[in-house]
Amino acid sequence: MRIRRAMLCMALGWIVSAAAAERTGTSALALAAASLKPGAWVELKTEGFTKELTKTSKSYSIFGWSDDGAWDPQSGQFLFMGFRQEYKFIALSEATSAWRTYPAPEVKQTFGHPYGNNAIDPENGLYYHLECGTPQVRAFDTRKETWTLLPPCPFPCAGLALSIEYFPEAKALIFLHHQKAYAYEPAAGKWREFAKGIPVGTDHVLFHYNTKHRCLLLLGGNGHKNKVAVIDAKGQITAKKDAPVEMGMGSAYNAAIEDPVSGDVLVVSIKDDCYAYDLASDTWRRMGKTAEVTPLRISCVIGAPIAKYGVSIWVEGYADSARHVWLYKHARP
Repeated sequence: MRIRRAMLCMALGWIVSAAAAERTGTSALALAAASLKPGAWVELKTEGFTKELTKTSKSYSIFGWSDDGAWDPQSGQFLFMGFRQEYKFIALSEATSAWRTYPAPEVKQTFGHPYGNNAIDPENGLYYHLECGTPQVRAFDTRKETWTLLPPCPFPCAGLALSIEYFPEAKALIFLHHQKAYAYEPAAGKWREFAKGIPVGTDHVLFHYNTKHRCLLLLGGNGHKNKVAVIDAKGQITAKKDAPVEMGMGSAYNAAIEDPVSGDVLVVSIKDDCYAYDLASDTWRRMGKTAEVTPLRISCVIGAPIAKYGVSIWVEGYADSARHVWLYKHARP
């Protein structure tokens, strides 16, 4: 009953925000974020978030085995390249609160999932995507709406359940492969070795750039699901304390999304608990059962921090029965 009441309050609060958006000309997302108190969630009502949007022509969901959405501040969009036998590139516009599809690159690969294959260069509005099972990366210019093919990574790095992230301080795209990392520098147009011996899993690692602490954060993965490590712009690796929860893309259905204000990372397991991880102090705080402290109900949630508004966005689109977009404002104790 308490959960349903909280959900109703969030919905009613949203109705007020939507009406205010029409009157003021301010985006619904901005107003919804401004209305949030620390520790609160609110549903962002959007247009076009349908079953047809979230599925391929073969009726497979493009969500699953990933938490890897991206927010592009240049175009004001939430972006996600989904994959299940077919690629599908979807975007949510802040200006219109509506979803659309962009043309996906033409590839022959038909096996795999989205994994951590998406990344964003927020300064230049470049959205990167690693073709599943290959060393091939493409860049989508969100302002020109065009794709560019990068030189393939020359190191042994093909495989499934891998990840990429853009590292602004290193001015490079980082490719994580089996406890090693390679860097592509757009200015030079070349790949180089970046780090090796990274003490996390071999694959299915949750891999994200942290905007507050300006480092790469690596969580769990196959074989080492409790391991945590960070990498700085020089490729220096620091192992952190083991986490109290198993993490990784896949059967655990974890999502690890940053709060852009504090830099804390909210790690959510739909089937279990959620935790807040403080990188600076290397401490974990159990927030409670996910079903009790969040509105999230569907496995395979994707999300991203939105620094401009001090919130994170969480998108549930895996199941036919419920598709929701949530905003969350983090609260420290």
